Amino acid sequence: MAADEKIADQLNTWRYPVFTVGPEEEDLKQRILQNIYLENINITDNDWDEHCSAVDSVLEKILLILKKYANKEYEGLIIHGSLKQGSSREGLKVNDPLEFDCLVQFEIEGMQVTKCQVFDYSGELMPEFIKLRVENPEYLLRIYPWLRRYKIFTKSGLHDTHCYINTKNLQEKVFMALLDKTRAHIFNRLPPDDRTIYTYRRSVKPPSFPIQISLDREISYAGGLYTQVSRESAKRPGQREYLSKLDIDFVPALLLRKDYVPNPYTVNNRNGEKEMTCSVYGVMKWERRLHESELTIDRVFIWRESTCGYEKLISDVGRRNPSQRYLMTACRIVKSYVTGIKSNRRETNQLHCVAVSYFLKNICFHCIALLTVPRKAKSLSGVKEALGYFLQFLELCIKSRNLPHFFYGNPWVHVMFPNCTFGSNKPEKNLYGRICKNTFTNAERAFRIMLQDLNGLFTEFDSLDPDRVGPFKELLGLTHEYRVQEKAISNFEAISSCALFVLCVIVFGILVALLTRDATESLS
Repeated sequence: MAADEKIADQLNTWRYPVFTVGPEEEDLKQRILQNIYLENINITDNDWDEHCSAVDSVLEKILLILKKYANKEYEGLIIHGSLKQGSSREGLKVNDPLEFDCLVQFEIEGMQVTKCQVFDYSGELMPEFIKLRVENPEYLLRIYPWLRRYKIFTKSGLHDTHCYINTKNLQEKVFMALLDKTRAHIFNRLPPDDRTIYTYRRSVKPPSFPIQISLDREISYAGGLYTQVSRESAKRPGQREYLSKLDIDFVPALLLRKDYVPNPYTVNNRNGEKEMTCSVYGVMKWERRLHESELTIDRVFIWRESTCGYEKLISDVGRRNPSQRYLMTACRIVKSYVTGIKSNRRETNQLHCVAVSYFLKNICFHCIALLTVPRKAKSLSGVKEALGYFLQFLELCIKSRNLPHFFYGNPWVHVMFPNCTFGSNKPEKNLYGRICKNTFTNAERAFRIMLQDLNGLFTEFDSLDPDRVGPFKELLGLTHEYRVQEKAISNFEAISSCALFVLCVIVFGILVALLTRDATESLS
């Protein structure tokens, strides 16, 4: 790992998807690439470079206009810039290279906030969610009239006199308006002939604003900027050709804090910086549809503590560890399969409900923590073994109807990041908590079909080391009998027997010596 390589907070770029096989797995690589269910797992370097360049150009133009209107109409609202995140940033992207996620960092100048917990109607703490209490609302309302006009600071209840940031109003009345002005600005600058073929759609799906730009004639227009996107037709057998789209998930984010984590480059270097920063952001998470937010009276104040800073750090460090690259490749294989069956509307698409991208990434992180940490003690032989463990972890989650959030209630987070503000000091969160029972029944059936479709690409479960799966079973609340302990007992018994034999030899020697001495004295 190069000491000067930038990672995590230091690196703000899209990353090539990870695809690595073991030293003896060239034949396996060809079988993966030729598998009919994984035909779109890889993205060519040329496609990746061109689409990354296109999205960066569009983002740059959008941010310039956002900053302009924020400065003009919302005094004190500062747009800092975009921070790349998601699978396109972490090297886990599959199938469609035209989807990108980014945080757009903002702040309200002079605002002082305190993080507060969120509870459901039964009084239970809701992990991952917070609300932000404003400590100086009177001052801010006086100098920034738009805060009062759009009711950005409101009270949460009869007995709580404090003001909190109203995420619903902030997103709908401020950021939505900013994006609409940006859309109109770009549209008005297009040549009249192009306005009919150019599409820029904005919707609201808290915490994100999905922005969709159609690429008719393989050209992306953004305020006079013309970016060539040479993508082959996405037409597949049995499907009609559709218009290529550039999808950007734009997520406004407020910096909550900066955690300090071990610097992986200075573990054995006394002269380097021992720690590096890992930023934690809050993203607005109110929701009108049936959702966790419906379980609390605070639903219009909800923020989610984003763990994307830690996620980027894990994936960046993992790119330099062969075993962790195998696991990231295994994650991409499963993602590609699940995405493919969903798009082809196969009967097994129920698997998608328990294997969405974020769920699979959490499983990948569990695999990295439990199978490859510490690196010197644990390793994997290649992708075949890594995929075997990955699939077994997924099967355990489906059968137990439990997928623990990697950063909430997980003691293994502290093994990787000793001072992490998440981990075992937070309540546990089951990512499967909102999925109905019938979905799991169908998903189990679909999972067995997936094992048949991927047959030969992974190590069979009965050939894996069960003790390496044991810690994950315990995280799921399941029991596991470790063979290692039995081996340790056997070793102890062997050592005890050996010690007893040595003791017998010593005692026998002493007796012989005593008898010899007595015989000598008698002769004397």
